[in-house]
Amino acid sequence: MPREPLGDPDDRGGVQAGGIGKQLAEIRDLNIRRAYRYLHGNRDDQMAMTLAIRTSVESGMTRSVLQGFLCARDISLEGIASLLGLEADVVRLYAGLFFNVRNREGSYALNTIFPQTRLAAR
Repeated sequence: MPREPLGDPDDRGGVQAGGIGKQLAEIRDLNIRRAYRYLHGNRDDQMAMTLAIRTSVESGMTRSVLQGFLCARDISLEGIASLLGLEADVVRLYAGLFFNVRNREGSYALNTIFPQTRLAAR
């Protein structure tokens, strides 16, 4: 998981002043920082696409195929992006924010993939 040190130079003014900058300084995961900034008004086309894939009814098939590919260990994120016609950054963001099953043990992946089935309960 990509991480930044707390209180990086972009956030120091906010940390001293308090408020949103202080909250942002406490977030170490770069994907979550990026989502936080997007949700607070920063333009980010890749984040917008990632969110659309996650929430849009029209993106249901893309979401399902993307999640299936993310479960496969023999294809890179760049390879998934190429096959789906997406930017690699969008696939990276989706995996980091919404479907982080790569490099996880089997039971974690099962609970993520099948949250309401007996497979997850085993």
